[in-house]
Amino acid sequence: VTLTLYNILGEKVFMGSLPGNAGLNSINWNLQNQRGNQVASGLYLYNIEIQTSNGSLQKLGKVIVLH
Repeated sequence: VTLTLYNILGEKVFMGSLPGNAGLNSINWNLQNQRGNQVASGLYLYNIEIQTSNGSLQKLGKVIVLH
């Protein structure tokens, strides 16, 4: 399982991953970008990718960050 977050300009701000175990999983994001700076309030895009025995699945969506 890989979670990638992008700002509205399409710049990658976070990437986290977990082993591909079945069941409930979680990835924590501390609202910091890859340089360790706190991200601004606003709209972010996410991509969740899951590797399966038949290939991969993706879910794209939006998340709003408010401080």
